[in-house]
Amino acid sequence: MKRCPTCKNLYPDDANFCPMDAGRLADDLDSQPGPASLDLPTLQTRQVGGRFKLGPQLGGRRSGEIYAATT
Repeated sequence: MKRCPTCKNLYPDDANFCPMDAGRLADDLDSQPGPASLDLPTLQTRQVGGRFKLGPQLGGRRSGEIYAATT
């Protein structure tokens, strides 16, 4: 989600400008889930597909999260 810094309304990620005041929209970090809100096990014990162990997060935000993994 994106938020207009002037009127504080939320808009979808594909919007770039506020239709009310034509202000440039900014990413709304408060509306995006963070690692704590996902309610996942700790990364040291989390396995994906029973084969990969996740390490530290390397990047990602809008389209997903990227983690280092070991087999």
